[in-house]
Amino acid sequence: MKNRISSLALAVSTVCCSFASVAADNAGLIGQLTNSSQDRVFAGAKIEITELGQETFSRRDGTFRFNNLPAGNYTLVVTYLGAEPVSRQITLTEGENITPVITLEGANESLEEVMV
Repeated sequence: MKNRISSLALAVSTVCCSFASVAADNAGLIGQLTNSSQDRVFAGAKIEITELGQETFSRRDGTFRFNNLPAGNYTLVVTYLGAEPVSRQITLTEGENITPVITLEGANESLEEVMV
């Protein structure tokens, strides 16, 4: 019985360690959206990694996060209502976490007056 428990404990720890090593090999991305004067954040902006088909939305403080990404070259596309879309090339290496700051600017479009 004692031998069986030891074998089970060894198997569980081996599985846990293998998952930890896989997670350590992946990269992460924790970014910030702001404007050029860094006095505004963009909550609710859509951030997409086109090559992976993954997307997320920025938080109230303008931050966003992608976890467990494979190493490689990717295109980040950021869209926000009222701002020009931004496309940024990024390179992720194994085990690396990068923290890009992406600047958004307002679109040069104006709305016409509406009578209510």
